[in-house]
Order: sequence, then structure tokens, then C-alpha cells
Amino acid sequence: MEADRLVALDKGLLEAENQRKLAEAEYQAALAPGAAAAIVEGGSNAQLSILGARLAELRQRREVMLLDAGENWPEVKELKKQITDLEQQLKDTREHAIEIVLTNLETRYHQALSREQSLRKGFNEQHSQTLALDEAAISYPNDSAGDHHL
Repeated sequence: MEADRLVALDKGLLEAENQRKLAEAEYQAALAPGAAAAIVEGGSNAQLSILGARLAELRQRREVMLLDAGENWPEVKELKKQITDLEQQLKDTREHAIEIVLTNLETRYHQALSREQSLRKGFNEQHSQTLALDEAAISYPNDSAGDHHL
């Protein structure tokens, strides 16, 4: 019974170690320069897609208006301001998305580490109990055998 618990804890501990190693590797990889940004850009962030599409549309409209009206027209100046504002909003949104990705990966790593440490503690406690029971079982028959010879 005790040995079965120890085997189950050992299996759980191995799985927890593997999960922690994977989470740690993903988190460390995301900390490399540009890696988190690549994760964000490669992901399906709807807000970034919408802002990017809107920015492309405004730039195209501005180019068309420049051909007809020139740089100094109020509508062209207004489009330029909208483009600048939208570029800043896109930059801020991207930076926020990067922070979220890093925070999520870090949280997952710390959760996996905590689970591993908890299982390791349980495994060590169960291992100590199993050893103590084994030692008691080994010494008990020897004591009994000694009593019969008296």
C-alpha cells in the first residue's frame, strides 16, 4: 500500500518535472529579444488585426488624397494625425499584448514549479514513511525470532 502510493507520487513527480521544464523553456525562450513580439504577431490578436487593417486603410486614403489635393489640405493633415494616433495605439496595444504573453508564460512556469515542489515534498514524505515501515518490518521478525529462542 505504502509502496503503491510512492510509485504514484513518483509518476506524478516525473510528469510535474516535465511540465515545469516545458513551461520554463517556453518562458525563457519568450524572454529572448523579439521573441514575445513574434509570439504576439504570429498569434490571433483580433485587436491588433483590426488596428492594422484600419491603419492600412487610412494610409491608402491619405496617398489618394495627396495625389489630388497635396500635403497642405486640411483633410490630408487630419488623416496624417489619425495615422499618427493609430500608429501609437497599435504600438501600445502590441506592447500590452507582449506583456500579457510574458506574464502568462511566467505564471504558467511558476504554477508548474509550485506543483512540482509540492509533489516532491509529498514524495519525500512518503519515501521516508515507506523506509520507516520497511525498517520496522525488517526488525520486527528479527525481534520475534530472538524471543522464540529464549
